[in-house]
Amino acid sequence: MSYDVIIVGAGPSGSTAARYIASNGFRVLVLEKKKLDREKACAGGISGRVINEFGIPDEAFDRAIYGDFICSPKYVTVALEKPYRIGACVMRGRFDKVLCDIAMDEGAEFREQSEVIEPILKDKSLVGLKSREKGEIHEYRGKVTIIAEGSSSCMSRKLGVYVGDPRAIFLCYQQHMELSNSKITERMRGNIELYFGSTIVPVGYAWIFPKDNIVTVGLGTPLSIIKEKRIDLKRRLEEFVKHHPIAKEKLMGAKVLFSQAALIPHGGLGKDELKIVSKIYGKGYVIIGDAAGFVSPATGEGIYYGMKSAKLAAEAVIDSLETGDFSEKALAEYHKKVLGSIIYEDMKFGWKIRRMFLESDRSTERVVRASKEDPWFGEMTRKLISGEIPYRNFLRTLYRHPHKLLKALLYY
Repeated sequence: MSYDVIIVGAGPSGSTAARYIASNGFRVLVLEKKKLDREKACAGGISGRVINEFGIPDEAFDRAIYGDFICSPKYVTVALEKPYRIGACVMRGRFDKVLCDIAMDEGAEFREQSEVIEPILKDKSLVGLKSREKGEIHEYRGKVTIIAEGSSSCMSRKLGVYVGDPRAIFLCYQQHMELSNSKITERMRGNIELYFGSTIVPVGYAWIFPKDNIVTVGLGTPLSIIKEKRIDLKRRLEEFVKHHPIAKEKLMGAKVLFSQAALIPHGGLGKDELKIVSKIYGKGYVIIGDAAGFVSPATGEGIYYGMKSAKLAAEAVIDSLETGDFSEKALAEYHKKVLGSIIYEDMKFGWKIRRMFLESDRSTERVVRASKEDPWFGEMTRKLISGEIPYRNFLRTLYRHPHKLLKALLYY
């Protein structure tokens, strides 16, 4: 079967690309190796810009979010809240299915439980895919393929562009825990919660994200750190839930429903020596979302950047379909669009923010204390976590207030 575009993966990135391309009248096929409403391993935080920029309906969300609660390595806490919704928390099964339905309404075709296993190449150009469906091998032909299958992408490996630096790939482990909405509201007040400290997990952080009668609790750190320090994330999470003096009170009485683990690539294109893939385009294909490493090195936010990259990819692919040019040169327009977007800016400056504020107990302690003591610095921190300020602007604003920056770095 032949299509204008084949998309590998029905996550937020794949469905968003399908939505925009199909809405322009092109024939789009999305192949998803699992069920469309599967519960993907993800903390499930959605920034307000996802809701506003992509017009996501409220039915996709489990709980509105009004602020950020952060806890330092020495248990100093601060709640950075607003009287209006700044984001939402979701269960990925529901959220992803809503995005799939939106794309289907535009005319995109989806095939679930279809595992892509092999690229079809002609003159070194990607012209189709082989997929395993219920034990049978199917072939699909497409003028352009969009690779949106997440971390450790099979297609990226098959095409020889996967790099996967372990310093840029975080291993995350989480549990979905049952807790009544009344207790969630009483204890968390509509905030997402972040906990720092090397005794919890070095370099990374732990989280508690409130949803509908469920809280998602997890932690993560780079693969390189896990290998170096021989960290057992499952044991670390159990210790956090049972023994952290603040988190254990928030989670008292919560029951584990199920656990998940995932590899999350960070900072694609933002730091040359920490690559996920060697390039995000080629003859007949582009790579978007997690498969390209588009996850913030500073906060771990990935859904926004995945959907943004999908929109940029859709624009470039539509241009190629209209001109009939699917060459590497033509699809390089997608790369140019990414370089000129907030994706590249936030990946690049996200690494700088991580080095300045997030890679030691001393620095995270001071950030939390500064956010608690100085309302101006607290609002800057909230905007950063909530995705309300581009990272370049965040750093510029700090540099324009050197007394506040130096105080945060040296005094608290």
